Amino acid sequence: MDRETLDSLIALALIGTAGWLAMRRVLPGRRLFLGGKPPLPHLAVGARVTVPPARYPLGQKSRAVAVMAWSGAVLAVGCGTAAAAGADITFAGLALSFAIIGATMAFSQWFAGRAHIRVDRVGLHTRLLLGESTLRWNEVSGLSTRFVVLRSGMQLLYLCVQSPDREVAFPTSMQGAQALRATIEAATGQTWPPF
Repeated sequence: MDRETLDSLIALALIGTAGWLAMRRVLPGRRLFLGGKPPLPHLAVGARVTVPPARYPLGQKSRAVAVMAWSGAVLAVGCGTAAAAGADITFAGLALSFAIIGATMAFSQWFAGRAHIRVDRVGLHTRLLLGESTLRWNEVSGLSTRFVVLRSGMQLLYLCVQSPDREVAFPTSMQGAQALRATIEAATGQTWPPF
């Protein structure tokens, strides 16, 4: 492996790590590495009430984002064709830029339809990219709140369900957050602290 390839792989690893660290605080099903409180004893046999299966999306697909994704793809192909036909080298850069923009928009559209929180008689299930993680009702150790301040200054309030090693968190601004909150409170017999 030559030096340039190694440098590129290191740069990609650093960018991926930085992105993961930046996004980690707003992901719904994160691992807790310091260990939490033990599970609540009254939930040893599961939820206190029958929990009807329900799915709560974490995002919404957007028609504008879909248009931007297709526009980016069309412009990338057009500029790439012009560059291949011998036009100015600027068209190659434009093709790459439009391809990155189109791919980013397509990924955000796919992710918005994929990410969700699901509840059923077993527990809370969070899905982000490819896998689903589960926090069972008999593992719940408490409910808490967490404020997340974004770089833009926007403050988000997250409602957190914790177990000794995992946390499921969702923003109060999420579509269906109040129904999910009521379901979790009924299932655990706990309430979130006032905020």
